[in-house]
Amino acid sequence: MREKIHLLAASALALSVWSSAAGAADKKLTMTLLNAYFQDEFWQGCNVGAKRAAKDIGADLTLLDGNYSMETQVNQIDTTIQKAPAAMMIASIDSSAVVPALKRAMARNIQVYAFNTAVPNTTLTATVAMDESATGAAAAKRMIGLLQKRAAETGQKAYRLVHLVGAVATEPVRLRREGFNKVIQAPIEGITVDMVEVVTNWKPEPAVSGLQDAMTRGPVDAIFTESDFLTPFLIPVLKRNGYTDNKGAKHVLIGGLGGIPGGLKAIREGWQEFSLNYPIDGMCASNVYLANESLDGKPFAQAWQGVMDKAGVTTNAPRLIDDKATGPTVLLTANPIDASNVDSKIFWANTYKE
Repeated sequence: MREKIHLLAASALALSVWSSAAGAADKKLTMTLLNAYFQDEFWQGCNVGAKRAAKDIGADLTLLDGNYSMETQVNQIDTTIQKAPAAMMIASIDSSAVVPALKRAMARNIQVYAFNTAVPNTTLTATVAMDESATGAAAAKRMIGLLQKRAAETGQKAYRLVHLVGAVATEPVRLRREGFNKVIQAPIEGITVDMVEVVTNWKPEPAVSGLQDAMTRGPVDAIFTESDFLTPFLIPVLKRNGYTDNKGAKHVLIGGLGGIPGGLKAIREGWQEFSLNYPIDGMCASNVYLANESLDGKPFAQAWQGVMDKAGVTTNAPRLIDDKATGPTVLLTANPIDASNVDSKIFWANTYKE
């Protein structure tokens, strides 16, 4: 993505996309949320954030579960087009496969907002997502720091790392994987890291079988999971293979992403060292608020910063990217979670059921 940070008043294309529903301030916002997978606590956090925002502004919000099926999600987009809401918001299950359907929606003057998962090959109304390359790199640097600390304490110099990759058809996974692997595969002072990748598609079964297979080939020293949703499924495998929490002598260092309840629980219990928080509730709330501001005729350049504040993501350092090919994108920075701050209420996993 070619990044150029500035207010979008200079981008006629972005403003025309944003303004397609403007001038309708007397209308109540109708919006459809096309979520990826309701059984995953991460996506449940999205539902909570979107519903809170919809209640706040009195919007009509419809929630649909893609059940991690690309075919299901494309069908849901076409069904939504027929119902003609003012806007839809989507976490695409396949960032390329959804493009024709989303183009159909935009052609029918339905505003389309992406959250968490960018769609790089078409122009949308707006996107709110994580800076995935930077997040992957940040996770790798934290993992390296932990391994170097262990090396200083034990003298061990060579380590085996299992990298549990998410759904490779999505843009965030591509960027995050590149960011993580680039750092891990570069020369590291004082240690060497042999990395094994396991593609999970966010499913527990391939994560568990991949970890078990890695353990049959030798000791595992560290695990990086691109979703804390998977951590609770990994712990029984570790226990069966003689590994312990951080109070024992045979402890695997686990790092994760998402700030998902299962990951936070594992941090509290001494199994996981860190997570990087993705404010999924705020991403989804911001989509609702952005759609409502557009319906009220407020230009994006004037709306986005106030919306980020209202959605509670200002601590994630939101920055605006003007890309004429994809539409305006607000990128967020993930905040670290470890034992020192795991109970903080600023993290969505500690409040989403309240």
